[in-house]
Amino acid sequence: MIKSVTSWARGPKMLMMTSMHRTGTRKHNTSSAIGRLRLRYAELLSKLAAALNPRVPYYKVKYGWRLWQSGKDEKALVEVEKALRLDSLYADGWLLKARILADVTKFDQAIEAYDRAIGYGLSNKKSTALAHYDKSLALQWTGKNREALQVLDRAIGFDSGNPSLYFEKARIFIGLEEPEKALKELDKGMALDDLNYEAWYHRGMALSMLDCEGEAVGAFKKAIECGISESTNESMAWNMLGCSLGALERFDEALDSFNRARELDPENLDASDNKARTLLELERRADRP
Repeated sequence: MIKSVTSWARGPKMLMMTSMHRTGTRKHNTSSAIGRLRLRYAELLSKLAAALNPRVPYYKVKYGWRLWQSGKDEKALVEVEKALRLDSLYADGWLLKARILADVTKFDQAIEAYDRAIGYGLSNKKSTALAHYDKSLALQWTGKNREALQVLDRAIGFDSGNPSLYFEKARIFIGLEEPEKALKELDKGMALDDLNYEAWYHRGMALSMLDCEGEAVGAFKKAIECGISESTNESMAWNMLGCSLGALERFDEALDSFNRARELDPENLDASDNKARTLLELERRADRP
């Protein structure tokens, strides 16, 4: 019998997304002055190259990419449109346009642009797989999870050695409350990368849904051991660890986990609520005759 991960205590309101999830695949380092300076320098070089080669769409797309990395979505889109006016079949231009549109939450338009990028032919299989992956994210935002799974299957056909594709399928299956299928995908992905935080986190979620709380505890602990850079996500793992410990009636350990979750993210209301529920349960048991 499958149970909700919230049947004992409340878990996260939304399943944790992958590092490239929700807002496209923009990756840039603006956390330091050096990072911002490097990004600005690269942007200026790309701008110069585009100006010196006004009839070559590649340079306009490259400049648009740098603008997008800097968070200048509108300006980036202008450069991409210039490139596509020069070559309406330029796959890389459509790919960047799709990612920008996804970032500004125009998902239906993004999906159409991804289809054009894929249809016009990207440069290699890995790029094609990544375009399918990104399209699957946009589809999920529009509630088309089953279609997203089909797109991920096509992505795997182009890059079967990418564990993130299996992990993403697993995350969708958990959201669809199909934990057995999630575990099968996790097994495939973890055969390629067994030190992935998100894989262990979602393994814990799937096991918890199947009432395998003891195994879920081990999975959540392993997720925490893997280490991640975002304290908010680690807080979610500690919260879910507390839920599984509570289901096993290991209440003192559960309270420690909820406290750790709150230390990492004071705004984790689920951890606060779960701690309160645990304390109430302990009071109720103490009042028994």
